[in-house]
Amino acid sequence: MALQTQLQYTETNLVGYLNESVDTSDTTIYVRFYDRVTGDARTPLATTLMFVIDKGSSSQPSSAYEIILATAHSTTAGVTTLTGCVRGLAFSGTALTVNTSLRKKHVARAEVGTVDLHYYTAVINATLKGVGDQPIFKIYASAATRDADVPTPSEGMYAFLQDYDILTYYDGTRWTPASKTFVFANAAARDAYFASPFVGLSCYLTTEGYYTDYTGSGWVTRANGAVSNASTVANGIVQEGTDAQVAAQTTTGSTGGRLFINPGSTSITAAANKIPVAGAGAVLDNTWAPAKPFFSGTAGESITAGMPVYIKASDLGIYKASNASIEMATVVGFALNTVTVGQTVYVQTSGIVSGLSGLSSQEVFLAATAGTMTTTRPTTDSSTVIPVRLGFGLGTTELSISIQRLQRSKLFNRTIANSDSSITFSCGFIPGIVMVNSTDFVYNSASWASVHGYANTAAGTYNCVGGNSAINGAFLQYWGASNAGSNTTEFTCARSGTDVVLTRTQNLISTSKPATLIVFEDL
Repeated sequence: MALQTQLQYTETNLVGYLNESVDTSDTTIYVRFYDRVTGDARTPLATTLMFVIDKGSSSQPSSAYEIILATAHSTTAGVTTLTGCVRGLAFSGTALTVNTSLRKKHVARAEVGTVDLHYYTAVINATLKGVGDQPIFKIYASAATRDADVPTPSEGMYAFLQDYDILTYYDGTRWTPASKTFVFANAAARDAYFASPFVGLSCYLTTEGYYTDYTGSGWVTRANGAVSNASTVANGIVQEGTDAQVAAQTTTGSTGGRLFINPGSTSITAAANKIPVAGAGAVLDNTWAPAKPFFSGTAGESITAGMPVYIKASDLGIYKASNASIEMATVVGFALNTVTVGQTVYVQTSGIVSGLSGLSSQEVFLAATAGTMTTTRPTTDSSTVIPVRLGFGLGTTELSISIQRLQRSKLFNRTIANSDSSITFSCGFIPGIVMVNSTDFVYNSASWASVHGYANTAAGTYNCVGGNSAINGAFLQYWGASNAGSNTTEFTCARSGTDVVLTRTQNLISTSKPATLIVFEDL
């Protein structure tokens, strides 16, 4: 099997989950695939046939890990049917045969992937060592031994010739030296070294002061004259551009040669100069233009990809989110790239976030430590913890974004007496809805009387009367007042910052009665 055929079983960013459970004897398997980058449903390429099921992670490996090889597949209504599956492939080597002891049972929604397969590493390693069916690199004593060993070479093969210390490659037509020019004192020295020259050799003769090329029928002197600058249609002089030259879009260097950008140059690691890299489905590299809803900003601190973030009002920078304050808990999305202070950070605002860890298939919440998440639901009865749901876990490494601030509440149990003309309840948050309960305020009645209204931004005192009358202060509901229909005022309710103030305006039937006050945050 040639290397090209052996490596056609996989593709990039294709993940999925089992549509139904799989037994050890099943050879037909049903999978729902989607794109790891965009989160969209996706159909595998026809040549993608090798998959892993229940691999787990390096920190939490799965005992149900299995490698399979399908004969073919087809997709209908989003479900891909893998047929003729060879089950339980070995975890080492390049064998493609069934291994009964390695076949496992899998539950529905078990993760399915196509990457990190040892098989391809083993194939490539064997090929590079020259022991595969089509070695791409091998060392030979001479061109003659090379040609005898590889009578029908494939384009892209390399061979090192020990007699001339030269690397050659097959360009599809002939074996060619891999960009090496030899230097000799004269033609005699050249001919003594190359007793059996081949097409493509180039030699510079220092005495004569010119280049010679071997054409197959003999050595030919290369035309003299100045070498021109390189262009889009001709080779020639070039010079590597510096970071400053690249940033300034300079075209000509100090030598007079045309400038080129070295892909390893530090200048193009910046997002502004980054060369777009097309991935599967022609999706650009995430740090260039993420194929997800996103915006960008300047990092106010070091941020790791996958962290929840917020925008700080004082400098409009992007910072790691936390449930420690209202501002820090105002989550705007998740960082797509790892950055330090001052660098551009890309923030995903919706969809599916990938590359996370430690999650599970349940709700995920903002944690107290900046930039972290938790699956433990936070308390809503606190003045210091701002509860925020970030979304829902899709396994251990992905999260479906659904950011929602959870409403806090505070419960107060208090005995109210006729002597209590004004009572203050400290909530630790801005009150929005206030509910008072005591069935013994008037006649021990168990009926409800509700007074509906909406929170006012300013503090003040607002009468709360029976008979469903509206108020502009805190939203007050109370029950146990059978005289509600008579429009009798019993309390006034006011909001003062994060406090609720109740002022009694009517004497109670009894001198003191237990009451319960529930305050809900104004979101």
